[in-house]
Order: sequence, then structure tokens, then C-alpha cells
Amino acid sequence: MADETNITVNISGDNVNVGGIQIITFSGRHIEYAPQPHPRTVFLSYARADDTPFVRRLYDHLTEQGFDVWFDEQKMPNRGLTFLQEIRDAIDAVDTLLLVVGPGVALSDHVRAEWDYALRTCTRVVPVARLDDDETDVYKLIPPELANLHAEDCRPNRDEAAALTRIAQIVAADPAPLATLYGVPTLPDYYVE
Repeated sequence: MADETNITVNISGDNVNVGGIQIITFSGRHIEYAPQPHPRTVFLSYARADDTPFVRRLYDHLTEQGFDVWFDEQKMPNRGLTFLQEIRDAIDAVDTLLLVVGPGVALSDHVRAEWDYALRTCTRVVPVARLDDDETDVYKLIPPELANLHAEDCRPNRDEAAALTRIAQIVAADPAPLATLYGVPTLPDYYVE
């Protein structure tokens, strides 16, 4: 007796979804198989001297929303690699690095190495403004290289639930395209990725 398998097929225009695999036809000549989008992946970068309890709450919120989150307290595997190599491997595997900014971030060489590596490997970096110090507004603590990026306001005097929801929306959104190409010829019809 043969095993029975149920497969769901959804058809919409030239797009067909068969059992979770997207099949796209191009003019009836080529077929591209693309798996369904994976959940967004996030690396939490923060200084332990700042607000670790907030980072734990951020981790919990994002994982409850279905994100795959790398948080050192949960996912530092220690496979015998150097600390920096473990961090680089983790950043290489994510879509977004969330930098939780407080006074300790400016003093931490490890945190700087994390966001700097993310920038060099074209990983999206999203600053999260968390803690002011006694003399400086948190937005002035954001590294100059990241100062032109939007930083979600998560300072303790703000509505934390709303801020966590907004961070999840930012992470879920597709990053902006890098640029429009001008003067670049289109790919030939027979080109398949």
C-alpha cells in the first residue's frame, strides 16, 4: 500500500505554490523554484553594562513574534572558536543587527566590532536608543557612522510595549533597495539565477 501525501496547490496568475515551494513561470519558458521566505533573523548587540533586562525583554518579544534572534545569553555556542569568530559567524547568518544604545556602547570595543563588521558585510544595522547617561542624550551616544540612521526611541520613559512592537515592524520590513541602476543592460531572457 502506498503512503498518501496531501499537497496544497495555490495558483495566482503565473505564480504557483506547491506544498510551500513557490514556482514562478516566465513566458512559459523558464521555471524558477523559490522556497517560501524564511523568518527574519536578528542579532542583538548591546553592552552588558547598560540594560541587559531590556535586551532580554526585546529578545522575548521578537521570538514571540516569530523572529529567529541571536542573543548571546541564549545562543553563544562556544564551539572552540575565538569570541570574535563566533560573533562574525552569527552576524553572517542574520538579516539585521539591532544595536541597543546606551552609555556602555560607546566604551565597548566588542560592540563596536559587532556593528562595524555588520556594516562591512552589508548587514542592515538598526540602532535602538535605550539609555541616556547623566550628561549626554542617548542620540548623541549613537556612533557617528550610524547617526544618520533612524533609531527607535526605547528610553525608559517611553511606552515599552509600543516601542517593542515598532522594532518588530522595522525588522520585518524589507530593507530599502541600495540604488536604481541606470545604463545597465537587462539580463538576457535565457538567464536563470
